[in-house]
Amino acid sequence: ALALKGADAAFIITDHTAYKSLTPKDFSGMNTPLLIDTRRMIDVPAFNQSGFTVISVGVGIRVNT
Repeated sequence: ALALKGADAAFIITDHTAYKSLTPKDFSGMNTPLLIDTRRMIDVPAFNQSGFTVISVGVGIRVNT
C-alpha cells in the first residue's frame, strides 16, 4: 500500500475483520519488513515465509528462520 512505502514498521491495533485477509503483498514497499500485530489478526507463518518479522502482543517475536 502507498501508505506503507518506505515504512520501517507497521502496526495493527484494531480487530477489524478486513485485516484478517491481509497478505505480505499488501505490505510491499516497506524499508523494514516488521509487523507488530496487537490483535493477533494476521497469518504469521505466511508473513514469516515472506521475510517479515512479526511481533504478536501476548505471543512474542516470530522471526523467519
